[in-house]
Amino acid sequence: MPNHVHALLYFPEMPKSLNTVIGNAKRFLAYEIIKRLQEKKANNLLDTLHAGVKKRESKKGQIHKVFEDSFDAKECHSTDFIFQKLEYMPARPVRRASQPS
Repeated sequence: MPNHVHALLYFPEMPKSLNTVIGNAKRFLAYEIIKRLQEKKANNLLDTLHAGVKKRESKKGQIHKVFEDSFDAKECHSTDFIFQKLEYMPARPVRRASQPS
């Protein structure tokens, strides 16, 4: 699956919920991605990201849809589970999605 990222995150103290942390990260990453696409004048990709905005989101001022709303988190409660994930992630690297013509 070319459209997702695996990450192993460690928070010594969780200041907010994981949903808030991930949501903020996705929001700021999206701003930066859009800014860079605009700088590169990648209008086809910007148009695609704009087309992904739902009517409800558009009414709230959203212009581009960079990330899906959901994410799948697995809490690592044991060293064995952490090592399992550390072996799993490199075996499934992110692949570049094919570009539409």
